[in-house]
Amino acid sequence: MQRWVVVTAGYAVDLQIVSNIVAIAVGLVVGSRLLQKGIREQAAPEILLGLCLFFDGIEWFFWALALYTPAAGTPLGDAFAIGCRIGIQVSLICLLLFTRVVFRPDSRWAGTVSAVLIVLLLGSLLGSGMAHDWKGWRSDLPWVWIEFAALDAIYVWTVAESLSYYLKMRRRVAHDLADPVVANSFALWATYAGSVLLANIVSSVALLMDDELGRYPAALDLAMVALTLVASAGVWLAFFPPRRYLVWARGTSLSTPR
Repeated sequence: MQRWVVVTAGYAVDLQIVSNIVAIAVGLVVGSRLLQKGIREQAAPEILLGLCLFFDGIEWFFWALALYTPAAGTPLGDAFAIGCRIGIQVSLICLLLFTRVVFRPDSRWAGTVSAVLIVLLLGSLLGSGMAHDWKGWRSDLPWVWIEFAALDAIYVWTVAESLSYYLKMRRRVAHDLADPVVANSFALWATYAGSVLLANIVSSVALLMDDELGRYPAALDLAMVALTLVASAGVWLAFFPPRRYLVWARGTSLSTPR
């Protein structure tokens, strides 16, 4: 992993660390608030989404500990990396169940697809563990690629459902039948899922190139940083939008029928 550092106001800023801190903060803050709301209202979608984002923040925290602290390269650092992987899987399963519950609650095929994807995720973790690769960093084994495929499928499904619902809401907003802020929240959620999907694709390319060439272009790290920040912004605007964004969305967004 190459490090991207910029100098501003006389201080060096590591962009990877900054993006990690942002992802941790957004995941834990937004996730915990949604989880509290879901428990209070006994609402399964909010609980699942809250758990998804909360564990996403946890896995980013473990990732930062594994890479950017003195634990890096030690057995403790390896334990943090394993914790990161487990956190990713828990977050993904919660996201998968959220997407199914919200968009396809009565669909048999959605239930079947969800079960298959969960089996693939857990199977990849167990399979790589049996091969002494609990961290999932060995690209010469099939397990990490099975995990990547299941992850990609979950995010593709989330993006497709969110965009589809956004287009439906957009038509309703054009006739003043829906709140543009609510409609935009589906586009923002699709932005989050799409950014994470692209970051995962970039990560898989980096893993493959690093294994084959012993290195990969530094631009891949920069792309992952940018996508992480876009994903975090999408989550924050979707669930805790600032007043200026609300004014913009209600005043200019989706105001013209198409």
